Amino acid sequence: YASGGMSAEGARGNVKYLADGRVVYPAGTLGVVYDSRSHTQEFFTGHDAAVCALALHPNKRLVATGSVASTLRMTSDNRPSCTILIWDALVKPPRRVVRPMSRMHEQKIHAMSFSTSGERLITAGGDSKYASRIIIYDWQKAIGP
Repeated sequence: YASGGMSAEGARGNVKYLADGRVVYPAGTLGVVYDSRSHTQEFFTGHDAAVCALALHPNKRLVATGSVASTLRMTSDNRPSCTILIWDALVKPPRRVVRPMSRMHEQKIHAMSFSTSGERLITAGGDSKYASRIIIYDWQKAIGP
């Protein structure tokens, strides 16, 4: 079973129930969908760095995860950046539904949340210029390959 991958301090608010009763949480570079009835797991494997934040869409199907900065995704001024991915946790295996987002946070995403309507995603993260930065995404504009 996949578990761990972050400190208890970094894990606040990162465990959620999906519409079908399964649980979703991050572990290392994975998004884990755990079924307590069958004791099975499905894995979302889209991140290349440790997942540090997770948000559940109001439909309880879509999940947004944010990673720490990676040199595989650089900002416009050639600095490592964090990646935000939105994926469908109810399909097997879980799969990404929008293009990777964010070249704005340069160190870590501390928290994220969907709006109550699900139309926006807000992230709070740090970078080299500011202690923290809040960014609001119209995430549906990122739909595509």
